[in-house]
Amino acid sequence: MIKKASVSLIVLIILAASTVWYYCFYILPGDLKRYSQDLQLKQQQSQTQSTSPCFEQTRQGVTKDIWIFHPSHTEHHHIAATKANLILKKRNSTWLAKEHLFDVTCLLESSQSQIKHLTTPEAFFDYKTKSFDASQVVLSIFEPISLKSLTLPQLAAEARDVHFTLNQPTLTFSAKHMTALSLDNTNLL
Repeated sequence: MIKKASVSLIVLIILAASTVWYYCFYILPGDLKRYSQDLQLKQQQSQTQSTSPCFEQTRQGVTKDIWIFHPSHTEHHHIAATKANLILKKRNSTWLAKEHLFDVTCLLESSQSQIKHLTTPEAFFDYKTKSFDASQVVLSIFEPISLKSLTLPQLAAEARDVHFTLNQPTLTFSAKHMTALSLDNTNLL
């Protein structure tokens, strides 16, 4: 009787172990298909990430001072932002660097001693092309004798699209969709 009970117990243990093995280690065809799809998706994501890596850095109190030297004069351009996100992205074998600027103020000096003052909630600066793009800009244009004589601007306007490039030999500037502002507005400078 003990022998019969031992054999029954062994058969019961083998049956339980094989049931556990079946549920733990056997792969159903539907599971195999899902695993294959997940693997393909992961491979595509890793290929995309390895071909175009991207790095981002958040910075506070960003300023840029750009000097352009001419034989007869020097142009100084100043860009300041309270916060910026610098984004480095690799495309093919070239690195692209762009900066998303927030709460931006710019002073741009042109060759005619004209000074452009702009403020905007956000803008983008491309390091490769040295270009600046913004919308919702308040623009003031001054023609002072000296920086100490700045009073009211000759022109004050809001613009939806502003673009300038800081490449040598001179600044290229464009503002589109402009609306004139009252010259007695105290928020221009």
